[in-house]
Amino acid sequence: MAKKRKAEGRCYNGANRNKKMKKQEDDDRNRNPSMVVDTYIPDLPDPAVHQILSLLSPKLAARSSIVSKQWARIWDSLPVLVFDEDEKICTDSHRRKLFMNFIRNCLKRRKRDKCDLDKFGLRMRYNGGASTMNQCLSFAIERNVKELDICIIRRKMFGKLSRVCYLSPTVFSSAKSLTILKLEGVNLKEGIHPMRLLSLKTMSLESVEFNSTSDFLHLVYGCPSIENLLVTSSTLGSPVDPKVHSISSSSLKSLEFTQCRRPVYKIEAMNIESLKLDGWADDIASCQKIKSLDLFCTYLPCHYFNGLDSRFPLLESLTLHKCWWEDAEHMNIFSQHLKRFVFFENYMQLKVSTNLPNLLQATFVLWDAVPSYLRLNYLGEFLKQFDCSRKTSLQVTDAKGIIFPEEIRNTWSPPFPTLKHLEVEISYTTAVNDYVLIDSLHWMAPSLEFLSIKQNSLVILSEQT
Repeated sequence: MAKKRKAEGRCYNGANRNKKMKKQEDDDRNRNPSMVVDTYIPDLPDPAVHQILSLLSPKLAARSSIVSKQWARIWDSLPVLVFDEDEKICTDSHRRKLFMNFIRNCLKRRKRDKCDLDKFGLRMRYNGGASTMNQCLSFAIERNVKELDICIIRRKMFGKLSRVCYLSPTVFSSAKSLTILKLEGVNLKEGIHPMRLLSLKTMSLESVEFNSTSDFLHLVYGCPSIENLLVTSSTLGSPVDPKVHSISSSSLKSLEFTQCRRPVYKIEAMNIESLKLDGWADDIASCQKIKSLDLFCTYLPCHYFNGLDSRFPLLESLTLHKCWWEDAEHMNIFSQHLKRFVFFENYMQLKVSTNLPNLLQATFVLWDAVPSYLRLNYLGEFLKQFDCSRKTSLQVTDAKGIIFPEEIRNTWSPPFPTLKHLEVEISYTTAVNDYVLIDSLHWMAPSLEFLSIKQNSLVILSEQT
């Protein structure tokens, strides 16, 4: 009996040892995941791994590089590197320290690799000290970066914006391969020395501050091949500067100034095709190849559009967004080539005469929902001038703004007597009866063949007759 108990004890102890060994093996696998991967996952073709890593964020791609030596090698040679600090956690000092360390470690790991970069992006909060910023810029420029995207997050704390990040444009002077430059939230230092970015095609400046207009112009003139210039919410000089500054470029094809603090410019760009401007009316007389002209909150004389065909013979699209008129008398819009017209309501009292035989689409954004007799009169007379359009879109905040009462319909002529295609978009839910709205629209355009009504982006009616 004693021998039997002893044998059973040996079996029990052996089972325990087997369980301990199995647990130890499982723990080893968990501590060393690459061992599991090497055992069960074969190498994928390099292009497949490259595609997988390129779809991941830099942090996940870096973590994935431990899968195998193949993955690590390919990660080290990825041509796109973007670092993005999450705004939601940027007040967390510990998380921010981890983010900064991650950037430094990535740059250190890839320092031995000299493969060219297609794109380098950095979006981060700035707390002073330029060492990390300079490291990133030097790293990217040394690798002949083609697209450089720098965004500094400036958050309001206690009513004040965080520190300003100062950059000198001369830091980009050695970026000979740079074709796209995007800067946001930085202040470009004064005393800009002449620089030449011979390959630069596109430059985007958002919330960028220059100390003077000449500093901004020096930057532009240092890019002789630039084709697209986008400037938003930036300070380019004093708006009360009496001097008219010139922007001259034979390569420029697209120019945008929106919500900027700037002086009036004389734009001398003979090959420009797209202009988007705000503020005071700039001198664009020499831009005769314009195809698209967008004016935002611009103060204009009524004669600004006289002779469109001779001044801008290629103009196809015209947008007027809450513009102000120097003299509210009469405006002529005559063009044989205009195909698209967009008008954001601001001054419907303006009397307009049109001759637009090739107009394909007209869009009217109407914010005033007060259906007064006087307003409806101005609206009807204004819209009549665009009955020539093949397709018209009315965008309103409330359906009340386009409902003409029955007593008006009995005495007035409709604004769109020959219009065939009408689309209506209503921003907010309204208590207006759908049938009342439809009756008003059919009176406005009695020859309709297609009518569409959207409310809160949902189609509530789409009919074709």
